Amino acid sequence: MHLLNSILTFLMIFGFAVNLATSAELEDVFTIVRDGPGACSEKEADNINLYHMDVVSMLEAGLELFRDVLGRGILEDNGDLRLRQMGARLMFESWFGIQFTDRYKGRWENIYQVPVDPNSFLFIHGKYRQLSPNILSAALNLVSYNKPLKHLNGVKPKIYCNDEWMSYATNTNFDSATRGCGNPRLLGFTGWRLSAITLCAQSFYVLPCSNLRRGDPPGPTDPMNAPEDHYSGSMLFLHEILHLVLGPDDRRGRQVELYTSGDCRLAVLQQITPILFEAKRNPQSYVWFMQGAYFAQQARSTSGIYYEYSTGRPRYITVVSSDGV
Repeated sequence: MHLLNSILTFLMIFGFAVNLATSAELEDVFTIVRDGPGACSEKEADNINLYHMDVVSMLEAGLELFRDVLGRGILEDNGDLRLRQMGARLMFESWFGIQFTDRYKGRWENIYQVPVDPNSFLFIHGKYRQLSPNILSAALNLVSYNKPLKHLNGVKPKIYCNDEWMSYATNTNFDSATRGCGNPRLLGFTGWRLSAITLCAQSFYVLPCSNLRRGDPPGPTDPMNAPEDHYSGSMLFLHEILHLVLGPDDRRGRQVELYTSGDCRLAVLQQITPILFEAKRNPQSYVWFMQGAYFAQQARSTSGIYYEYSTGRPRYITVVSSDGV
């Protein structure tokens, strides 16, 4: 615990390191299969390249929340910091069940927040590999800087656009009708041991390409819009990438996988036992968290309005509302 607190103190004082590596193109990171079983058409490949841009934006916004929630400042002089801390805190509590304690006593003292459960906090951020499986940081480093995942043993991940290739995979008892694209409710799946993501053909027809609506986020323009109203191919791709990144730390044993924003939040609010559900091992919990982070970021930068998305819908926040947080 002493080491964890020391690391958190370091992060609060010095912030998060900026990765100065050259940004990678999607096909530097993944092989989009274009021939043979499971091949993607040119149109599908073009869509996946567009998904990649959204995925990077959402991961960067999600990691920004870690800087916001740990940021230091003077309460009297920095209402912006306090609002950003409030929004980040609510997001962590809602989607992952991580609560924070305030570390300020007087109006002129430094303000910052400390996670009650630093282990889960570091598991999600993954800044220090020896303490966590490197979830958000590893995902961004993979898709944006082509830093490989250790548990893939150097195998470059492939992206397929149907599950026909699974008929040729060895040592699998695969049933397309229940676990693959033959199930009309399934839009994609990932096998980290096979270093492969499959986006089912139907996903390209039933989902819009992008959920981010760049320059026109739901927050400032339409406060009644919920993130779930904007589910998209890029969110599906991010979901599958997170399965790949979690790898051996993905759902364990009897744990269920939850998808809707309501189900993900309710499981946290009801404090469902980790044997049955852990948000930090549920890819879609990360997706809702990061999409909300992106919308809040855009609302702040385009119109100066502060929203947070802890309830699945945008909520306007002010310094006055901090008393209720």
